[in-house]
Amino acid sequence: MAYLYHFCAVAQVANGGTSYCDGVCVCEKLIRGDDGSYNNLKEQISKQFKEIGDAPIAILSLTLINNE
Repeated sequence: MAYLYHFCAVAQVANGGTSYCDGVCVCEKLIRGDDGSYNNLKEQISKQFKEIGDAPIAILSLTLINNE
């Protein structure tokens, strides 16, 4: 089963500014806060940012769109 999420996230870039990103990601299991799935999702989302390097991200919103 695949879960389709829409996310909005922000990261602080090296010069002190912020970088915003939103999009869609597909996960193979439902995101839960008490296992590693949330951290895996953050890693997946951070790969969609172009200029943040290794900066940590904050997920502002996460919406389950569909599960198939």
